[in-house]
Amino acid sequence: MSEVVLMTLIVEISNGVSKRKVRCLLDSGSQRSYILKSTAEALNLKSTSSENIAHTLFGGATTDARCHKKYREKLSPLGKGTLFEFDFLEQEVICGNMHRLPKEQILKELKRHKIWISDLGDGCPKIEMLLGSDVYGKVITSGVKQLKGGLTAVNTKLGWTICGEHASSNNENRELSTMLTSSFFFVQNLKVSDLWNLETIGITDDGRSLTNEIEDELAREQFLSYLSRNEEGRYSVGLPWTQKQPPEIPTNHHVAETRLFSVTRKLRNLRKYHSYDQIFRDWLDEGIIEKVPENDLYKRSHYLPPHPVFKPESLTTQIRPVFDASSKTGRAPSLNDCLFSGPNLIEQIPLVLLRFRENAIGVTSDIKRAFLQIELREPDRDFPRFYAVETKI
Repeated sequence: MSEVVLMTLIVEISNGVSKRKVRCLLDSGSQRSYILKSTAEALNLKSTSSENIAHTLFGGATTDARCHKKYREKLSPLGKGTLFEFDFLEQEVICGNMHRLPKEQILKELKRHKIWISDLGDGCPKIEMLLGSDVYGKVITSGVKQLKGGLTAVNTKLGWTICGEHASSNNENRELSTMLTSSFFFVQNLKVSDLWNLETIGITDDGRSLTNEIEDELAREQFLSYLSRNEEGRYSVGLPWTQKQPPEIPTNHHVAETRLFSVTRKLRNLRKYHSYDQIFRDWLDEGIIEKVPENDLYKRSHYLPPHPVFKPESLTTQIRPVFDASSKTGRAPSLNDCLFSGPNLIEQIPLVLLRFRENAIGVTSDIKRAFLQIELREPDRDFPRFYAVETKI
């Protein structure tokens, strides 16, 4: 198991009266430098001013703006008198546990290169200072040594430090601490609901956030305005169009036909043709789908290419059709491009699980073909058309 070592070192900070050894992290990915609030209080440091700062985290999530006290303090390499003066912002917590690189793994090689590292050994003392890009360029030097095993020694004006990937002898603990460190940077100061947002893990789309909330509300309003119940008690809904009227999208029939021929050949080769075809015939008998009347064949419409999905281990549905609403003709939009994606329901899962645990007995059930029981309102039925095997539907 490998582990990535970040650049840490031990320095001395002076308040003009006394000195204290602190462990600091060099992080060129941070625009500012920080000092722990507890460290500033222990040294009785005097703030020079304060700044309101909002942090933009990995994935684009942004915290609320917070007031940070600002300090201007002097640092020196361990055991040397040279002083460097930098500005730091106060922070409650900088990061999670960060293990040291064990001495036995690298000490002999460091001695051979006459390199002395201040932050080696067992344990993981807390990081009390972070030196960001405002300081990084002022302390880094041209001294670099490539070491065995993927590590690199970097010389700074505050002493030598090490970074890079190396083999870890304690796989489980090291892996866990690294994951926790990463997670801490992502979720600090975020709302609990943000833990289920795709943006928090780096999957993001420019222009979302507030715009997305507005779209979700519009989708809800549209859904409720179309929602009704027919005489059989079946719910009827409309497609969640992003515009008041269905946009001009191509029929897509050529793509649907081509896929149909390809799927048919595949099913015949796998001897699954009749099982797949029977699904559509059953749906037709049950009123889940309907044939397009001859008079309506050339109405404004859009065709979706279905393809089979196989689950041999399933006791009930070993093969089922899935409709590709993202297929498109050339640069024209797909059906999905013209519809609201709807709110993120993943963040509601914890609430459902908590409600499930409120009482002594929990009951679960499954509705057969649940989504197929919902009726699509008539004005929208020509847009999810499709060609079935050997029969136009």
